[in-house]
Amino acid sequence: LDLVSDLHEIIVEERKVFYIEKDKDGNPYKRMSFDQLASGYRSIIAMMGDMMIRLYKHHSKETDPQDLAGIVIIDELDLHLHPKWQREIPSIFSNIFSKIQFIASTHSVIPFLGAPKNSVFLNVTRSKEEGIKVHRLDIDISNLLPNTILTSALFGMESIRSINNEKLE
Repeated sequence: LDLVSDLHEIIVEERKVFYIEKDKDGNPYKRMSFDQLASGYRSIIAMMGDMMIRLYKHHSKETDPQDLAGIVIIDELDLHLHPKWQREIPSIFSNIFSKIQFIASTHSVIPFLGAPKNSVFLNVTRSKEEGIKVHRLDIDISNLLPNTILTSALFGMESIRSINNEKLE
């Protein structure tokens, strides 16, 4: 429930799990199976479940996710997620798993808007001459807007104008 704030309740009955979403006023909808949830919710719940299964294999005595420690690498954190979830997921994961160090890659600017304070940003480049290089970027994104992040050293775009934009005098 901490993971998906739009869920009212999770019910487990005879090895089956049901989810009850809620509206903006907190009123519950009817219960649904995992397959009936929106794909974004399914992706987030599956990602969390996968992390928990892997972490509990190495920390079998722990019961609270807050007590789990380690490093989790997530490739393409933003993949198939609505921009709202892209922004919220970094801080949600960091709050639920406070002793986990997350290393995430993304091609979207939106997850940067939810990055926890003191996050470290790396830019990976590759060339035939130099191979793969990783550069730590000393950048404070706390007050940057998406368009500014896109044209910063993080993404290096020279312009964020549409390729169809006509130069009007």
